[in-house]
Amino acid sequence: GHIRGLLDGDLQRKVWIFRFVLCYSRLRVTLAVTDAKLAGVLADLRETFERLGGVPQRIVFDNFKAAVLSPRPALRLHKEFANFCDHYGVEPAPAPVRRPERKGKVERSFLDLEDSELLRRTYPSLEALRAALAEDDRRHAHRIHTTTSARPADRFVREAGYLLPLPAVAFDTRLPESRIVRSDCTVS
Repeated sequence: GHIRGLLDGDLQRKVWIFRFVLCYSRLRVTLAVTDAKLAGVLADLRETFERLGGVPQRIVFDNFKAAVLSPRPALRLHKEFANFCDHYGVEPAPAPVRRPERKGKVERSFLDLEDSELLRRTYPSLEALRAALAEDDRRHAHRIHTTTSARPADRFVREAGYLLPLPAVAFDTRLPESRIVRSDCTVS
């Protein structure tokens, strides 16, 4: 869900926290975003892949309405989300409904975020909040992880070799819109 009260200039502005966690290394990318619609999520994923310097072979995610049209019995993805996955060569793997253990690494990391002071203060701008989250990710990458007993940054050195290369051209995350042109040449 969204959070309000994080930005000094606009305490009513909705902010969502986007978090991407790699399975093996537990390296994470956390972004503060103001748009949870499909185009925004695609832009966040694209930025994450660019920060990682590659693309994981599979992404496990919630069945969020912007991308998953029907989770069961036959998976149906939004056309643009499927195009994004095809462009990057990543296999989309939505987690089964009401099965949090399938995405426990991310779920647990949000508990850590809720326990931290990061979301209990205000920031002068969205960029300042994003910088604070990025600094927290850097600290996390160099701490010993309790599950793996290793630093995520050290494990990422091995995991990076398994990431798919970034395509030469980044995916255009702007979604096409249909418009009706009337006989008098007005466009709705």
